[in-house]
Amino acid sequence: MGLTERQMTIFRLAVEGHISTGEPIGSEWVVEQLSEKVSSATVRADLLELERAGLLKQPHTSAGRVPTEEGYRAYIETYMRPAEVSEEVDILEGELDASDTPEEKVRHIARELSNLAGNIIMVGVDPRSLYSVGMGHMYSSSESNNTDVMRQISRALDRTDDLMDNLFEVAVSGDVKILIGKQNPIDENLSLMVTTYASSEGERIMALLGFMRMRYDRNIALMQAMKRLLESDM
Repeated sequence: MGLTERQMTIFRLAVEGHISTGEPIGSEWVVEQLSEKVSSATVRADLLELERAGLLKQPHTSAGRVPTEEGYRAYIETYMRPAEVSEEVDILEGELDASDTPEEKVRHIARELSNLAGNIIMVGVDPRSLYSVGMGHMYSSSESNNTDVMRQISRALDRTDDLMDNLFEVAVSGDVKILIGKQNPIDENLSLMVTTYASSEGERIMALLGFMRMRYDRNIALMQAMKRLLESDM
């Protein structure tokens, strides 16, 4: 991308700051986070370069910056590593132990994963049924004020057959695939994590749907953990 090491550090801070706070990130905030002493004017110039590179954008003229679709993709490819989620895995294992039938296990672990991730979880319980949970979590995000997107999510979740076909089409067996923005078959304002898990009756779909501003490191670790648990228990 032709960016300096400092500019890439500022880029990482801006993405992580926005994910954490939900607010556009300005130069003063970045200056406080940097370990080296850099002036606000220098950081402003670096933020402008990151904007020209297509990694950040200004939602308003006087606001700070937020990541673009390309920015989120670059962040995932360059910086993201699955987070440590051992405590969360214990919770998910408890849901499996408390369930009797395979369908109950799938539903219970999906519900708990949605609570942990704060996003929508969709999981196949048989070849024809897709269980989804977590729409309520979407309304707690500031991005939920986009009513068009919220309606699109509801419409997608109502069309189970079409949704399952779309998810299987983009899923990669054995891995969690991340589709951001325009890559996402459900809506370009959202991010989708999708994979499959093996059951005794064949391959089943599993997906996480949320706004682009999400904890990718934590969510992918939770998805990987759910996949392992389901495959070892089903």
